[in-house]
Amino acid sequence: MGKGLTEPGHNLGDDDPLVILERAALTKQDAELARLKRLEEEHGARRRVLAALVNAAETWIKTASASMKIAMYPVEPPQLKKGESIADAVERLRRRGRELQADLDRVRAAPWPSALARERMRAQIASMAEAGRPLAHHLVDHGEPVAFARRSIPARVLNVAPEAIAFSEIPDTLALLAWLHQDELIRRLDAEIDTTADDANALDADQRRRAGGGNPRRSSEHRARRSRAMLAASHRRRADLTPPGSRSRGAARGDTDPRARMRARFPRCAAGRVEHGRRRVRRGG
Repeated sequence: MGKGLTEPGHNLGDDDPLVILERAALTKQDAELARLKRLEEEHGARRRVLAALVNAAETWIKTASASMKIAMYPVEPPQLKKGESIADAVERLRRRGRELQADLDRVRAAPWPSALARERMRAQIASMAEAGRPLAHHLVDHGEPVAFARRSIPARVLNVAPEAIAFSEIPDTLALLAWLHQDELIRRLDAEIDTTADDANALDADQRRRAGGGNPRRSSEHRARRSRAMLAASHRRRADLTPPGSRSRGAARGDTDPRARMRARFPRCAAGRVEHGRRRVRRGG
């Protein structure tokens, strides 16, 4: 600050050169402070986005099996349709990703046919009933008591270091009940299935495999295709926003697929392997 504003008693007027000079300097400093605040807000938002991306990538890596082998893959350059802008391509790929995710969610949420539910229920009750069947031959052969089914249950052991776990055996009353009242259980469960069934929207195993859902072991190829398509859309969306050689960082999004951010993808591979862009993954060693 100028001498005229730091030493009292001068009472300089608004048109004094020292006042004008100091006010100009103060205005400049206010503008610089506002600029720095804007930068701080922008950088803070970007730090939050990058933190979310790093967290998602670390979470994805942690879920990988220890037996997975990792290798590098090149990234395909982005391609725009004729007359399509980058913004249009990004929106198209985001929309495609939402459509694929909606299809997958619909398959996963679809109920199973009631006929299949009854078949599985009967197999479950029959298995329980067989497990709960008492053994009377010990009584006949050796005069020993009838042997009833028992089951083992775990229990935590407190106030010990290191933490321990114990097991105890109790009578398997549920299995014995299934053996005693198998027909009645099936009749009542049939009624429950009828109450909750939604066959109009149900999908069986074949329909789920064709749609890419269902049991992963039975539909791994279809699920892999769906995952590759969804990841490819995210990959292209990321690449369209940051073309090769570009230093632009304005496209970062916290919800970006971490594999796309790391330039990972699902190329076609031999049976028994899943390959991830920069990460080639072989299950089982």
